[in-house]
Amino acid sequence: MALSADTADFLLRAGQKERAHAVVERATNLAQRDRRLGVTTLIKLAVAVGQSGQRDDAARLIHRAEQAVAASDGYARVLDLAEVAEGLHHTGRPAERDELLRRVLHESRTLADPAERAEGLRRVAEAFGRTGNPDGAVELAQEILSLAGTAHSPSRRHWDTYAVAGALLAAGDIDAVLGLEGSLPKDAVHEILTGVVKRLVDAGDRAAAELITNRQADERALGYSAAGAAATGDVTRAMADALTVPEHRGKALAAIAQSLGPCPQGHLVLVEALCWGPWEQVTEEITGVVPEHLPLLADLVPAEG
Repeated sequence: MALSADTADFLLRAGQKERAHAVVERATNLAQRDRRLGVTTLIKLAVAVGQSGQRDDAARLIHRAEQAVAASDGYARVLDLAEVAEGLHHTGRPAERDELLRRVLHESRTLADPAERAEGLRRVAEAFGRTGNPDGAVELAQEILSLAGTAHSPSRRHWDTYAVAGALLAAGDIDAVLGLEGSLPKDAVHEILTGVVKRLVDAGDRAAAELITNRQADERALGYSAAGAAATGDVTRAMADALTVPEHRGKALAAIAQSLGPCPQGHLVLVEALCWGPWEQVTEEITGVVPEHLPLLADLVPAEG
């Protein structure tokens, strides 16, 4: 991070404003990833371990994630708690999930900053959508829309609308999300449309997903389309080689490895995928190819989260 800051400063002094901005953006992304790496990764591993039948190990990893959350507060705490709630859902603990979601919803509504409040509610809506409660996500979309109506600037209204779109996406209302495209901040349109592509791929509607992917020419969306093709066994159509961003290419290759399964070819493709991107983003795929390595991955996560 210090090196990135010095590099950005040097580039600015040399008149290379665009390159300096790119360095700052990358450093910011790394900082955000590092801040939440522990909780997010522990939850992903807990879900993978639980799905492989190791309930005690899953519970232990969830507990470690809960301990890591204790060090956060405010908006960051809302994000972490929503992550834990999803982990509880996917490891078969619905009563604890519901209690935690009630708590994190309350904490979201009490955030002092209006922007953080809207984003916090969007994240809870995502948790509702991912845990089988789309109606809850729709209700929160309406609540965020009411917040947008009290915004004091066009910019704030645009970003609140972005939060509404995220909540509606979590509810699976693709048409409503696409209807908001013209009201979104320009910087967020690609992100929301990429989310739509992922949702369509997950639902098995690859044709509609490819239409949007072709329209916006976004690499992340292309990666989801490639993963969707691989998941159906259509490995020849997975467009991993067309991806230039390392993490996107690694994710697509990991999906191909998962479709091949625990065989020598699957192992080989997984190794290639791990050469392109961090292992934390492909825990599900690792589970499908080499589930025996999950305990090793759990040990790689810092004890403090």
